[in-house]
Amino acid sequence: MTDTAEHFDVLIVGAGLSGIGAGYHLQEKCPGKSYVILEGRDCIGGTWDLFRYPGIRSDSDMYTLGYSFKPWTEPKAIADGPRILNYVRETAVDNGIDSKIRFHHRVKRASWSSPDARWAVEAERTVGEGATEIVRFTCNFLFMCSGYYKYEEGYTPEFSGTADFEGQIVHPQKWPRDLDYAGKRVVVIGSGADTVSRTAPFRMGGFEAEQRVEAVARAAEEPNDLFARLSEAQLDTLYEPLIYLSNRGELVVYRGLTLDGKRRFLRDFWRKRDTTPATSENEEMAAFYKRINEANVRFREGGAAQVPGWRTDRGRIFIKYGEPDQVTKRPQSGPDLPWEAWKFSRTRGLKFVFMDMTRLGNYSLLYTNDRTETSVPNWATKLSNDAIQEITAF
Repeated sequence: MTDTAEHFDVLIVGAGLSGIGAGYHLQEKCPGKSYVILEGRDCIGGTWDLFRYPGIRSDSDMYTLGYSFKPWTEPKAIADGPRILNYVRETAVDNGIDSKIRFHHRVKRASWSSPDARWAVEAERTVGEGATEIVRFTCNFLFMCSGYYKYEEGYTPEFSGTADFEGQIVHPQKWPRDLDYAGKRVVVIGSGADTVSRTAPFRMGGFEAEQRVEAVARAAEEPNDLFARLSEAQLDTLYEPLIYLSNRGELVVYRGLTLDGKRRFLRDFWRKRDTTPATSENEEMAAFYKRINEANVRFREGGAAQVPGWRTDRGRIFIKYGEPDQVTKRPQSGPDLPWEAWKFSRTRGLKFVFMDMTRLGNYSLLYTNDRTETSVPNWATKLSNDAIQEITAF
């Protein structure tokens, strides 16, 4: 046991999907804070490295499950385990988060000290062939990203008669690398989304559920049919930003549709806008939602409103025209509130001026020469002469 405790501002437990995400947000939003990630295993990935059974995949679309700061760009929204694992590891390496990870450090104990106002953490560190030692850490904030699986042994219910069963019983958490199930009759216990993803690769025979399972599996393999698997609330979330692309008639129609009707609407909406119908990916749809995600990361407004980035004025212009060619930002100075100007030189010389009238980082469109947008009446009265001259010359 080491007697000296190493101190960090933040200690993150777990180097899986959530642990890597926590590391990114911490170093982006609190760059002055020190942090470390303790991982009990020898690699990044958590759940997506632990489970190796055939057909493992996410049961949520990666546009939702993935990181907002690194939008999912693979053609399959319902992605398989290896692709998700690669996504998590790539994120860690690209952002230098992998250098913050201490592998083979399994947290065993954590206690809070009110007098010291800090956590004391003990971890078991592997130091050789089966040898371990206890190492100590202290931190101001303990961030648990360890998931909810017991990695050493997954939950196994008691089934009467298992001792008499002559076949092989396999827990998906302990899937043997060399298991050969070709040509065998396989029973998968369960009826949820995981069962569908586990069952499809087996191509089971002699079961009444076979056709239903394969139909769902085929839908999951269809990269352009994301909508077949989503709930009504999720469909509505994908629909809402389409106000920037839809005509008024389309907007009226959608709200009155049934769940299946909404799915058909979104399929047809994006099929009509697919500029590369011969490919498996709808590139227009992928690019649009990528801009939505990026707008949410960059332009989200706080305060009581909590407005998602795509709904803000800056987010709307970004989604319509992309990245501006030139940007000028000015903090509050004298009578002028904070403002920033965007210029799109390649798009008819469009210019947009946004002002933070709340002083809370919530920027509203003040002036534009874009005829499809509306400037604030008498907008020039809200700026000093120096600011107006700078904007005019911009």
